[in-house]
Amino acid sequence: MGDVIFARAKKKALTVGVALLDIDFFKKVNDNYGHDAGDIVLRQLGSLLIEDFEGEVASKDVVARFGGEEFCFLLVADNQKQIEIRLSALRQRIENDCFILNDGFELKVTASIGLFTGEARDLESA
Repeated sequence: MGDVIFARAKKKALTVGVALLDIDFFKKVNDNYGHDAGDIVLRQLGSLLIEDFEGEVASKDVVARFGGEEFCFLLVADNQKQIEIRLSALRQRIENDCFILNDGFELKVTASIGLFTGEARDLESA
């Protein structure tokens, strides 16, 4: 699926971004609040990402859990700046959100996002 999106975007001369999101200090969440709390954070973050990527504008983008507390993105836009703005807004939304644990405790987390938008002949080399 990603290869098809990448090829279409390149054919239309659109900018393709490959990004990786990592929840900052996620090990501390598990260590301090337990793995159940970590699972809750991952599920709530997953819901937030689904909500963010369901829109009509985002229909050409892909987000997937990469492993542990990491999520990867394939983003298509007219230019790199649009992708940077979108990811910055997402990072800010995560930072502003409260993750509600089973006992009602509100937990705040932050995330770091790395982005590649350079020239690549195919998705694998990106």
